[in-house]
Amino acid sequence: MSSRAALRGEGTKPLRIDFNRDGVPLLRWMTVVRPAKSNRQLIMEGKNRKDLYPGLEVEIILKKDQRSGARTRGIVQGLLTSATFHSRGIKVRLEDGQVGRVVEIFE
Repeated sequence: MSSRAALRGEGTKPLRIDFNRDGVPLLRWMTVVRPAKSNRQLIMEGKNRKDLYPGLEVEIILKKDQRSGARTRGIVQGLLTSATFHSRGIKVRLEDGQVGRVVEIFE
């Protein structure tokens, strides 16, 4: 199993441990497979600056909507965060002038 598969939670994992008549432990195994993505073409989160560029369709959370988590969809006009990574999402300006942090990126 590759390290990427392990990070995604895929692969073989022990389900439970049983014991035979002699007291020897027997491991029961199961295969874990992640479900397919939904029909929305989500490609990644917006935490890395290298994944964003003007003209890209994204969903952002505006400052005023941080408590409610309401999302706004639009096209990126420009990147405002200069750092290569931001834990809450790269801040962008949409073509309509709204500013917020990227939550999802779409193709």
